[in-house]
This record gives sequence, C-alpha cells and structure tokens, in this order.
Amino acid sequence: MLINGLTNIINGPKLSIRAFTAARGETQEMIVEERCYVLRMPHGPQDYLALYEAEGLAVQRSILGRLLGYFHTEVGGLNTMVHLWGYDGFDDRMKRRAALAADPTWQAYLVRVRPMIESMSNRLLVPAPFSPIR
Repeated sequence: MLINGLTNIINGPKLSIRAFTAARGETQEMIVEERCYVLRMPHGPQDYLALYEAEGLAVQRSILGRLLGYFHTEVGGLNTMVHLWGYDGFDDRMKRRAALAADPTWQAYLVRVRPMIESMSNRLLVPAPFSPIR
C-alpha cells in the first residue's frame, strides 16, 4: 500500500511534499530550502553581500518571506554563500519562487549578480520532529 501510494505521488502530475509525507502517515507543516552559490573569482563574499543587500534583499524578503539565515563559508569550500528560506510546503515554495521570478526588480538584480556566480545548487529539507525550526 505504501509503495503504491508513493508511486502514484511520484508518477502523478506534480510531487507535493505534503502528499509525500501524508503517504508515510506524517503531516508536514514546513520545508526549508537551502541555496548555495559558489562565487566566481575575483568576486568575494563582501562584493556579493554588498550588491545583495543594496538590490536583492528587500525584494526577496517581501516575496519569499521567511529568511532563516544567510551565511558565507569560512572553512572548507571558500567563496560560497548559503541561505535558508522557510516555506509552508512545496506548493507555497513554488508559488513564491514564481512570483519572485516575475518581479521586474528581481530581474534587474539578476542581470547584475549572475556574473558573480560560478555555480548554484539547492535542496529542500524537511525538519525532524524535534527540530527547533519547524
């Protein structure tokens, strides 16, 4: 039964975190998106953060809402920016990301910031039952 439920969810028209966790007998109230940007030399965290704070932060906060943290690496792979955003579920994330992509202020910011970014990655995280972020 569980396998068939998961197969139907995965092969269906869209994957919903709420549906996926419901198939496992759980409820899901929040997901966290972790986004990582590796900066292209000669740009460093200070360059990126100055532009982001001046042109990107306000529009992103107004549309995405729940900024959980914004970081740069100090040890390990350097020149990496990591930020965490909270959403009420996968559908909420999709709606908010689409609104951000359509925003003209965000589009103008992307033209300026993209040359600073070598690579981008993201992943969606589901909080554990005991996580302080839920």
